[in-house]
Amino acid sequence: SLRLNNLLYQLSSVSQILLSFLKSDNTEGIINQILTDILKQFSAGRTYIFEYDWEHETQSCTYEVVDDNIKPEKDILTNLPINHNDWWSHQLLTGNPIFLSSMDELPEEAAEARALLEMQDIKSLMVVPLVSRNGIWGYVGIDLVDYYYQWSEDDRLWFTSLANIISLFIELHRSEKSALHDRAQLQSLYENMPLAYLRLKILFDESGNPVDYIALEANKATVKMFQTELDVYIGKKGSDYRADFEEEMALFKTVLNADDHVENQGWLSELNMYCNMVMY
Repeated sequence: SLRLNNLLYQLSSVSQILLSFLKSDNTEGIINQILTDILKQFSAGRTYIFEYDWEHETQSCTYEVVDDNIKPEKDILTNLPINHNDWWSHQLLTGNPIFLSSMDELPEEAAEARALLEMQDIKSLMVVPLVSRNGIWGYVGIDLVDYYYQWSEDDRLWFTSLANIISLFIELHRSEKSALHDRAQLQSLYENMPLAYLRLKILFDESGNPVDYIALEANKATVKMFQTELDVYIGKKGSDYRADFEEEMALFKTVLNADDHVENQGWLSELNMYCNMVMY
């Protein structure tokens, strides 16, 4: 009965975490809440996430939640050499989790790791690598300092599942953030470049013949070129406001039938100069 209740709790926690990730953009808040829930479930002393900086070959604690009687160490656990503890680093960097019910389970070659862990009064711990498509980028761990605990296979599977969810969520969030940054840069470039940019939607009749077009978006240089504000023609049909509409449609038909881009020169009476157009 106790094991069943524990499994149901763990399953529920995974579901709630996934739901939180879908509903919120507050990455830091959600991850801190996950670490807090883990801390409370095991009455642990500390839960944390370390991230690797491969460019500088260092690791830093980026998230940490501690019990009331435990001193936070996040601010001092920064820019540590990745290989400052050979056995520990080798285990995690080769994709192996570390489950210790007591420090006596450590092998002889982990003497350095044991000394560091005992210095922090750690009795039992679980540490799982965080993996992305580019390899291992960090690890998540839980330290018990007040008592020893015999980790069950259910505990190990649950904690490994949480680590995978956290890793996936952080990777997706950062990819989205990077994509939004790139999009903002491209948007700024497109809006402010000296070349005029105009995107059109071609309208077809029932027979599949192009009969009209709608201007969807344009940049600032287009305003200068046509001497017309964007709201005059964005979202409107060309046939409603262009004096040379028929000539333009003939040109657009040529573009639609071309395998590549089409270049054309035209006289802009508003600017008293020729314009070279490249159409795709």
